[in-house]
Amino acid sequence: GYLPGEQLYHTGHSQFFSNGDKLVHATQGAVTGPATGPHAGKGLKLLFPGNKGNISCPLSWLSRDPPPALPGGYLPGEQLYHTGHSQFFSNGDKLVHATQGAVTGPATGPHAGKGLKLLFPGNKGNISCPLSWLSRDPPPALPGGYLPGEQ
Repeated sequence: GYLPGEQLYHTGHSQFFSNGDKLVHATQGAVTGPATGPHAGKGLKLLFPGNKGNISCPLSWLSRDPPPALPGGYLPGEQLYHTGHSQFFSNGDKLVHATQGAVTGPATGPHAGKGLKLLFPGNKGNISCPLSWLSRDPPPALPGGYLPGEQ
């Protein structure tokens, strides 16, 4: 079991809350008690540095050991450019060529192990991207001087 005050690593993707609190991939937090809400009975509450309140996390997002480094050597919070083609999702989120997003953790799904999750401006959720679609540097201008989304 886990003890109050024990330091655990958050191994899931980063999340940001409206009250300013945040849950950042690979950050340690102190166990404060059992989880409530959707993670009750299968998680813990932790207090992470700089947060005002405790955050309930499922046990699957927690570890006594630090998570492995992110693919490509990138860091949580790092701003990367999307260099792939633009995509639009049914929930309203979008992935637009040449837009910067913040790294939130390792990719899941088909890009697991070879990609990252990013949060792009205006999106509600994180998007998994393969490393081949990401760069620290902006992509070259589109041929003809066109802008992404221009018709």
